[in-house]
Amino acid sequence: MSADLIHLSALEAAAKLAAGEITPLDLVDAAAARIERVEPAINALPTLCLERARDHARRLMRGEGREAAGERGCWATPPRDHSLRDAGPRSPESVAR
Repeated sequence: MSADLIHLSALEAAAKLAAGEITPLDLVDAAAARIERVEPAINALPTLCLERARDHARRLMRGEGREAAGERGCWATPPRDHSLRDAGPRSPESVAR
């Protein structure tokens, strides 16, 4: 099922989340699996924050976070960290530090 989740539109994913057919963690794990398969060939995501995304998904599943307060939005965070976008280029050497 995980491979199928990456082909859902945002509306389809939201409907499945609302119906309880999938969890936010399912979506994060599906994205992580896809990234693992294609990232070596495309080298587009120098910094991944998969554990942060999984932790956030688990909080949402416990009813914590924005949705618990009644605010609508995406239930799972993307596995990349937008706060790092201005950090500049990253090399394998800088990641190892």
